[in-house]
Amino acid sequence: MLNRIAFAPVLGYGAFVMSTLEALKAEIETAPEPLLRQAYDFVVFLKTREPAPHGPSAPKRWPDFAARRREIFGDAVQPDSQSVLDHLREDRF
Repeated sequence: MLNRIAFAPVLGYGAFVMSTLEALKAEIETAPEPLLRQAYDFVVFLKTREPAPHGPSAPKRWPDFAARRREIFGDAVQPDSQSVLDHLREDRF
């Protein structure tokens, strides 16, 4: 975890501005080996994933479940799910 002393200069709150790379190097020098392995795996993951699209994403289009139900059952109204299952089983036997 970045300590506040090293992280504050990255954001420009200190007397000097430290680059992100310099801040990471300072933290890496004092990190234990298991944490370094995790950090390395995370950096490799970030580099290989697809970049996030910029701007708002297009809304997802959901299937028209009501139209699908009408295709299967027509205008028949089923009071509960058990009657729907019974109706589907009638076609099998």
